[in-house]
Amino acid sequence: MSNTLVQFRVEESQRRKAAEICEKLGIDLPTALRMFIARLIEEKGIPFRMTLDPGTGENQEGSGAL
Repeated sequence: MSNTLVQFRVEESQRRKAAEICEKLGIDLPTALRMFIARLIEEKGIPFRMTLDPGTGENQEGSGAL
């Protein structure tokens, strides 16, 4: 099985915060992203709930909602 490089842009502050959380969990950010992709494939969809706040139609920041 060969590996491929996947790149995308994200704000530096978001990358730093995500890396800090991963470090506290004992993993690095690339490992967390590989875990996300594995779960995406396993569940054949986004592996977390994506909902809008019914009251405002706005994102529920920090709740895993979209």
